[in-house]
Amino acid sequence: MTEQHPDQPEYLEPNAGGPVEKGPSSRRRRGLAVGGAVAALVLVGGGATAAWWWTSDGGDAADALPGDSLVFVGLTLDPSGEQKVEALSTLQKFPALAESLGLDGSPTDVDVKAALVGRLLEESGCDDVSYADDLEPWLGDRMGVSVRGGFTADSADVVVAVEVTDEDAADDGFAALQGCADAQTGGDGEASAVHEVRDGWLYVSDTSEHLDDALAALDEGSLADSTDYADTMAPAGDPGILSAYVSPGIQSAIADFLAEQGQTVPDASESESSLEGVGLQVRFADSSLEVQAGLQLSGDLVHAVDGRSTGGDVLTGLPSDTDAAFALGLPDDYVTTLATAMSAATGLSADELDTELQSSFGLGLDDVQGALGDQLGLALGPGLDLNNALASTSADAYPLALLLGGSADDVQPLLDVLNPVVGYYLGFSTGSQQYSTEQPDDALSVVDLPSGGSAVVTGNDYGDEVAAGGDLGSDPVFAAAVPDADSANGAVFVRLAGSDLAGELLAETGLAESDYAALSAVGGSVSYSDGVATGLLRITTTD
Repeated sequence: MTEQHPDQPEYLEPNAGGPVEKGPSSRRRRGLAVGGAVAALVLVGGGATAAWWWTSDGGDAADALPGDSLVFVGLTLDPSGEQKVEALSTLQKFPALAESLGLDGSPTDVDVKAALVGRLLEESGCDDVSYADDLEPWLGDRMGVSVRGGFTADSADVVVAVEVTDEDAADDGFAALQGCADAQTGGDGEASAVHEVRDGWLYVSDTSEHLDDALAALDEGSLADSTDYADTMAPAGDPGILSAYVSPGIQSAIADFLAEQGQTVPDASESESSLEGVGLQVRFADSSLEVQAGLQLSGDLVHAVDGRSTGGDVLTGLPSDTDAAFALGLPDDYVTTLATAMSAATGLSADELDTELQSSFGLGLDDVQGALGDQLGLALGPGLDLNNALASTSADAYPLALLLGGSADDVQPLLDVLNPVVGYYLGFSTGSQQYSTEQPDDALSVVDLPSGGSAVVTGNDYGDEVAAGGDLGSDPVFAAAVPDADSANGAVFVRLAGSDLAGELLAETGLAESDYAALSAVGGSVSYSDGVATGLLRITTTD
């Protein structure tokens, strides 16, 4: 923190939590772990107040936990600036939820931490613990959990860091929480955890050894200083309310644990594929909840995603009234690779499976690959009445389109094999279980798409719309849910607002109607580049 003067406002350094009233530099007490958490807001003067508050994200707890952490989760319950405005403006679209959490009101006035922690205290049964008296005087805005290894059958080396604004008050508040825990568990006086307060943070672990080791490792360097952490988190994008990280070292740590349990574990150094780390951010943006993750891949995992086409762009050419859809780009050798991977389950090599298919259906793996081409997807049109469809003996009751990369000519031989099977099963009425001989063998047909590839459709209006091409990509609901569909290797979209089927399903969840009516859509996408898979999930709301 910068040096302060009586006639100047107080500012935070980047990633700092809040002004700390320093007691002794480090004190250790025994107690029960406690969490709180999120970016700090400090009073500053004049126009600088608004600018600082708006642009500050408050950082996360990675700078307070050791650099050798294998797993890290950081939480921010009261973000400052733009993130707080986005969070509250989004959550307040769900009036029942916002009221129950005490989050209704102006973003500049709502104390998110007080509302959420107070609610947790109410539900904890700690009637003698008060947020105002026992927590508010010291509880900061950020917390983090670090798993450093030490895996056993029933424990691990875990340390929790909770930001504090007053180190002396933190000891007193922690004692109050410990008293509540003892009363509820009927403890025998032996502490279930140890804690230490130092440098503006409350650290908690299960044993003194684990806590000492963690703090010694922290002295050598924080997680925020780690190159692995920075490289892994970068594809996850901007920080928000929650961060999560899995380090490249997690595989060997788990392998060591499994070996200690007597399980045979392949040598990680000889593995042909590896997940080299995962980074994740959860944030609010554009009246949406957004989850973005980056996965660092190596070996066969890179090969599995290399060469995939941009499957998401096929969705943009669907009819604008599409209720749900997904599409995934495929590599050129997808079918052969899949057949090889399944050989242990099928008992057949790829060549043997090809021979069996040729003998039984007159089609080989190359024919299947030709039909699939470079993409696979499925689209659902509007107006699906699930109960009526399940009772129907006609494929027309299903407004579906199977999206393929091959041309209609490539797909037709495969459809000639599938249609009698589909016709047979649709010929059974769900109610009577009697086969209807009126069901034709052309329940499905294939059409070329204007944007390329083809679609297997049923004989209804939605199938005709798919064949004609559409502009789903121009639909604001779709664009908000899947903003990068054109460049994504895979994408998924589910319309919630205005969908009869989604409305029926949401009504069964028990959510207040005023809350689920605020949901607009769910969208997701995944992209691959230079050994990194990046995924984005968005839950959007209505205007």
